[in-house]
Amino acid sequence: MAGFLYFVPGRDAIAPEDLQVLGLGYLVDRARPLVPRPLFGNGPDGKQSGLILALADAVPDLGFYPQRQVWKPIPGSPAGVMVGMERDAPLPAPGDLERSRMLSGHWVELADGQEWLAPIARCWLEHGGDAGWVCALPCRSRLDESGHWASGDPLPRYEAVWDLAARWDGANQAAIADREEGGEEVSVSFQFDDLHEGAVLALQQNYLLGPAEVDMIGCLTQDDAARVLNALVDLPTRLEWVKKKLAAESAGGSSSPGPAAAPRATGPA
Repeated sequence: MAGFLYFVPGRDAIAPEDLQVLGLGYLVDRARPLVPRPLFGNGPDGKQSGLILALADAVPDLGFYPQRQVWKPIPGSPAGVMVGMERDAPLPAPGDLERSRMLSGHWVELADGQEWLAPIARCWLEHGGDAGWVCALPCRSRLDESGHWASGDPLPRYEAVWDLAARWDGANQAAIADREEGGEEVSVSFQFDDLHEGAVLALQQNYLLGPAEVDMIGCLTQDDAARVLNALVDLPTRLEWVKKKLAAESAGGSSSPGPAAAPRATGPA
């Protein structure tokens, strides 16, 4: 099993709650904890000692071996944390990085040729001949005024990805509404960085990785990022539903407009 290494400079111990402060909060998974190993000489930054970290089941020979490893700083890390991997080992695959609890979703082949499970936040559900969105994320149950239990808001850890799904769906709907008559493609205006950061955030719901790890794997293209976000709002299911609805209406002698293709993201806005 392949995995990533992490260097935390200036530390000789670490607790799970420290990961948020270090910008590694996305690596928190109680069933797959990080294992630390003290490094007493200069680390990958060439300046100071610290800790080498890795998932317990991912790197059997944990340590700093400069001749056989490649390292890079994590952009924006407040503590100068670096991420590395074995130079000649296979790139970490989705199965190496799975969370202990996976959300349901759509399998999407990314630029590394691997199938990744892109989670669904907004599920397109058919009911009584019609269909609409429901929250597919784990939600806290709430007691209403009449004493009945109902599904409430997403759990706090899923709030950011729920907000992302709402923004992406809103951009999709705006693009569909503005498309030219007879057009076959729909463009979604989303900032280039926002598109990729959003795709990473979505993938983080099922995998232990961040932007720097995604970059090292090389698994995202612009179109890949859009397809991950399309999965987040269950667009493949909705498009199939629209296709069947239009076919049924056409067979009955009527038709109504619907999206002709899955929306594609534009370049930098």
